[in-house]
Amino acid sequence: MPGFRDVSIYPLEGDLAKARQLAGGVRRKIVLYTCTFSPCPQWAQVVKANLAAIGMTVEIRQWSLEDLFAKQSKPGEPWDIGLITWSLDYPDPSDVLNYMFEGRFIGQSQAANMERFNDPIYNRRLQAAASLSGSQRYRDYARLDADIARDAAPVVEFANENRIDFFSARMGCQLYNPIYGMDLAALCIRPVSHSP
Repeated sequence: MPGFRDVSIYPLEGDLAKARQLAGGVRRKIVLYTCTFSPCPQWAQVVKANLAAIGMTVEIRQWSLEDLFAKQSKPGEPWDIGLITWSLDYPDPSDVLNYMFEGRFIGQSQAANMERFNDPIYNRRLQAAASLSGSQRYRDYARLDADIARDAAPVVEFANENRIDFFSARMGCQLYNPIYGMDLAALCIRPVSHSP
């Protein structure tokens, strides 16, 4: 992603003692909404097992993708964690940060701000960054990304898709786009070499 800056905010290996402390020793029931297709059910089981380690019970409810988005977008719907897959439409930080965290997108049918994150300070910063261009735009978005993750944490990203394409030795012209994957229209067959 243009402007991405790697920042170490949360330890990758986790801190179980700190998580238990933050949970306050109170046993809670969590309602998790997720989709019905793989890998959603598998991820839900991981979340359930991880939260059980800090005294939380997770009830998993699965929905079709259309129903999941409708339910998570509905005000007052009784969910605590929404577990979904999501991917970019185009490689620009606004497609992640503004689309997911700017308050004006709450309640719009295609918006990803299902957690209803609506902070006036971040809204102003997101709108200001979107109006910029060039390197300043990417620097501002990098700061926003780090600040939102560290100080607000309305969502948690925990996985990235791994795409693997297999081709015979005859296949050439592989052109991979990090957002859309392999460009199938660009593939070509290499000429066969005839050795004497």
